Amino acid sequence: MASNDVLLAIGVFVALTAAALITLLVCERVEHDQRAKAAGNVVRTVSNIFALMTSLVLGVMITSARTTFEETDRSVHALASQLIVLDLTLSEYGPEADPTREQLRLYARQVLHDAWPDRAAATTKVASSDVLFSQMSDGLRKLRPANVDQRKIRDDARTQLETLFEARWEVTGRSKDAVGGGAFVFVLAAWLIVIFSGFGYQAPMNALVVVIFVVSAALIAGTLYLVMDMEQPFRGTIRVSPAPLERALVEMAR
Repeated sequence: MASNDVLLAIGVFVALTAAALITLLVCERVEHDQRAKAAGNVVRTVSNIFALMTSLVLGVMITSARTTFEETDRSVHALASQLIVLDLTLSEYGPEADPTREQLRLYARQVLHDAWPDRAAATTKVASSDVLFSQMSDGLRKLRPANVDQRKIRDDARTQLETLFEARWEVTGRSKDAVGGGAFVFVLAAWLIVIFSGFGYQAPMNALVVVIFVVSAALIAGTLYLVMDMEQPFRGTIRVSPAPLERALVEMAR
C-alpha cells in the first residue's frame, strides 16, 4: 500500500540520518590521535564496498520498477484497443449481437473499476468481470449465423474474446500489490546505514556536514519510495492512467 511505502521511506530517512549523526557525535568526542589509522582504513574500505553494492542494486531496482510501469501502461493501451476491436466486430454481426455488446461495455466498466476503484465512475455492480466474461462467451456460442459472412465474424469475435481475456489479466494481474522486495528494501536500508555510519566516522563535525547528511538521507529515502511506488502501477503517487480504457468506453457507446 502507498501508506506503507511512505512509512518505509520515512523510516529509511530517520535511520540514515541517525546513523550518520550519532557516529559523527561519538567520534567527535574521541581525540583524533586516538583514531587508529588501521581502523580508519577498515571503515573506509567497508563503506566503499557497501556503497558499490548499494549503487548496483539500486540501479537494478530502478530499472525493474520502470520496466514494470511501462509494460503495464502498454498493457492498458492494448486492452483498450482490443475492447474497441471486439465491439466493432460484434456490431458488424448485426442486432443479434447487441446483448453481447452491452455485456462487453459492462465488462469494460468493471475492469476499469477493478484496477482504478478510486478513479472509475460509480456504477451499480451487475456482476464480477469473470461472470460478465462467461456471459459474453455464452452469448457468442448461442449466435446462429445466417450466412458465411456472419459465421466468419462470429469466429473472429471468439478469437478476439480469448485475446481480450489474456490482455485483461495482463492488466488486473498487475493491479495487485506485486512488490515482493519489501524485505530486500530493509536489507538495502541496512547497507545504507553502514555507509552513512562510515561517512560519519570520517567526517568533521560542522553545520555543512550535518546538512549534507540530512539532504542525502532525504534524497535516498525519496528514491526508495518512488521505486516501491512505481512497482505498484495502480496505486500510490505515480500511477498508470486509466484514460485509454475511458476513451474505449466512449467509443463503444457510440
